[in-house]
Amino acid sequence: MELLKEMYENTYEYPKYCTDYVKRELIRLIEFFESGETRKSYIEEYIEEMIFELNDIQEIFWNGESDIDDFASKCIVNEITKIITKYRDDIDVDKVLINRKW
Repeated sequence: MELLKEMYENTYEYPKYCTDYVKRELIRLIEFFESGETRKSYIEEYIEEMIFELNDIQEIFWNGESDIDDFASKCIVNEITKIITKYRDDIDVDKVLINRKW
């Protein structure tokens, strides 16, 4: 799975180190799923905590003279959705993403 391909292809708009930050969080999510955790409530809580961490990305992108625009936001949401649905089909993606600020 190639994460955030569209954002990496547009390094003018999205500096690599900014996209790398998001990718690290996505890799942590994949590793969490692959750790074998099965409790749905714990998984949802983990994802919600990751969303709070990712809420800081706007400042990171601003520091890189970039922005989390609609395109970047959709890319990130699509990647999170793909990861969640690959490992669990019983998690309400909209519910766990409700606190995102990007």
